[in-house]
Amino acid sequence: MTCDRLSAVSPVSSFSFLMYSFRLPILCVLLPAAVLAGCDTTATPPEDSQVVVESYQKANAPLDTVWLSRTVGAREAITPEEGAVENADVEIKNLDNGNTTPYTETSTAGVYVPQASSPPTVTPQTSYQLQVETTDGQPVTSMTTVPDAFTLENVENTTTVFQNTTKQPSFVIDPPRAESQQYEPARQNVYFFTVKVPSGTALDASELTPFYRASYDADEDSLSSFRINSSGLLNQANFSSSGDQVRVDLPWIGVAFFGTNEVGINLVDDNYYDFLRSEAAQGSVPPGEFPNVIEHVEGGTGIFASYVQKKDTIQVQCVEKFLGGDSTCP
Repeated sequence: MTCDRLSAVSPVSSFSFLMYSFRLPILCVLLPAAVLAGCDTTATPPEDSQVVVESYQKANAPLDTVWLSRTVGAREAITPEEGAVENADVEIKNLDNGNTTPYTETSTAGVYVPQASSPPTVTPQTSYQLQVETTDGQPVTSMTTVPDAFTLENVENTTTVFQNTTKQPSFVIDPPRAESQQYEPARQNVYFFTVKVPSGTALDASELTPFYRASYDADEDSLSSFRINSSGLLNQANFSSSGDQVRVDLPWIGVAFFGTNEVGINLVDDNYYDFLRSEAAQGSVPPGEFPNVIEHVEGGTGIFASYVQKKDTIQVQCVEKFLGGDSTCP
């Protein structure tokens, strides 16, 4: 359940993401797509390839990066530089106040950031439109409405023993009221957890939790690909509640390493929700392919989404009696 970033998939049935680097922990939910389609790095995008948008806007943080690339065939792969969409006009418009933020391409092809050194802050309950025009005049647009903010009231069991069900880390939140959300169609609030070993912390294979230790192959896998993990989608209706507050338990499957972990609980917009539930509904798909995605991009494909995140740090200890089987502690 780890990933670095999505990669190339069929332009006919879905869309491609060409690997630059890890974007957000949220992407780790999209495991079946996290495989390069083929090994021929000399291929060029087909004439009917689509522009791929990838951007994730975090509430109460500055407007973030936009990545532009092109789809490739399911049996083909190209380098990020070859697949990048360069020299495009990119901007994000706040549809509530009409303000537009122009973007500029960085030294990395296809990667665009706000021109302003202090870009506007992403505001909850606000709609934003991504507007792209390629050098050949092709327009690509997408809109996201940022979820309303929620309050993290408490985190219980921040020091815990792995798989001790009586001491599972729990996030107590005060969720947004249903009437404040603008989901189309109407639905429950949907969350998921991201679990990250802090940047700068050395990774040790002996510190992997049993599931990940069993799946790790030192000859094939990079430990860094296990640094960030994610739970699946969690519907608020399934949480325990007390008054206006709800309690969300961290699924153990999201924890890849013993020790210090940064845990975020994320509330997603419609675009994220549709994209992630597409993956969840399909289960396993062929390497490099991710068909039948529900996405909201006009003139191209991909994802322009927003989310709200609250996070805290936990300590995960190992006690062998809770591991089961023949697993041992480091």
